[in-house]
Amino acid sequence: MIDDQPDAETPPQTCALCGCTDASPCHDDLRGHCWWVADRLCSHCAQPDPRRSLALVAAVQLSEVVAELLRFSREGDQEAFEPFALEPAENAADALRAILCIQRATAAPPYDLEREDEDNRLIGAIDCFLDGWA
Repeated sequence: MIDDQPDAETPPQTCALCGCTDASPCHDDLRGHCWWVADRLCSHCAQPDPRRSLALVAAVQLSEVVAELLRFSREGDQEAFEPFALEPAENAADALRAILCIQRATAAPPYDLEREDEDNRLIGAIDCFLDGWA
């Protein structure tokens, strides 16, 4: 017998820890929106400290820059490819921005307002550089 009844709508996936869903994901300024890392576990709950996630991203970006610089130092500028297959300046700048954001997020009182102002200016300059790169 063929069932003409449509299947009941599948309930949305929900994080067991925070209750976020696809329609209403977690969000913070460092990591953006969450994603599913396992059934009923979002990325923000799996890695609750955004500084650690940001540090991992920065480390990967810097390791790619180092690998690209080492490749160039060994092989030089060959006709088959550009001097740099990646954009080392862009990756290094993006990693530096991440490092500054981690520093700012972990600063403890009393705050050094002069240092914070310098960091904010540097982050702004990096943002302008990266916007021009895109």
